[in-house]
Amino acid sequence: MRLNDITETFVIELIRWCKTSRKNKASSVQATVKLLKQYFYMAKKERLVSGNPFENIRLRANIAVREYLSPDELQICIKLYRSRTLPEPLQNVLRYFLFSCFTGLRYGDVAVPCRLPLNSRPRLLPI
Repeated sequence: MRLNDITETFVIELIRWCKTSRKNKASSVQATVKLLKQYFYMAKKERLVSGNPFENIRLRANIAVREYLSPDELQICIKLYRSRTLPEPLQNVLRYFLFSCFTGLRYGDVAVPCRLPLNSRPRLLPI
């Protein structure tokens, strides 16, 4: 598919497909459409395409619900991590989860792209 083939109808069908076939939540649908929109606008800026299939497409802003651990729950997680009684894959998940708790980074941003060992020594994370 070429960028010139993207129409408002295509974008509407893409949104429908993401919601029904892919069973994406609103935030995932927004991210998909936003990425496509960015590519389209970059191409438009370079005069590779004309028109604007996104002109009448409006997605509602998704409000994230944040949940927090209580201090007691956090202490339980820390004790469990220090006990080293979990199988290695679960120990790694807990390690990344605790790292995200203390840094404020989202778990998904920490665990997926970065496979660096986290221990007591300071480390530089590549960006």
